[in-house]
Amino acid sequence: MRKGVLVKQSKEVVFCNVYTPNVESERVELWDFILRAQASFPMPWCIEGDFNTVLHSAQRSGNDCNYGSMRAFSSFLLQAKLVQRGLTRSVSDHCAIMIGERSEDWGPCPFRFYNEWLEDGEMMKQAREGWLGVKSMGSYGFVLSFKFRAAKD
Repeated sequence: MRKGVLVKQSKEVVFCNVYTPNVESERVELWDFILRAQASFPMPWCIEGDFNTVLHSAQRSGNDCNYGSMRAFSSFLLQAKLVQRGLTRSVSDHCAIMIGERSEDWGPCPFRFYNEWLEDGEMMKQAREGWLGVKSMGSYGFVLSFKFRAAKD
């Protein structure tokens, strides 16, 4: 669970991603936990994930509908004051749920380092030559920063 802000509405919201177990008793246990958590965070909640159950038999492919599970899920949604809005199914047997359509620029991607690179002698040689080939003057911190920027390019 994470607390965040819906920017357009300027509202604090709790975002919760769930993967509900296949075993009904464990599902009910998770839903009870979510209901207790909601009481601790009295603000709107956005819960998404795989609930491993359906509200209506038409949402289930095949004939194996568990009506008790559907009633328990419906009861949970009512108690949690949640609204289920799914998009149409495509390739998957799950319905996607749209919670927003705004893209965010999170800045540059973090640098990734793989230990296998250390085992490649040629790569280490090239890295050493590249590092030593970058010349800069100034404080140690400035030179280090300059070399990192040059290595990134």
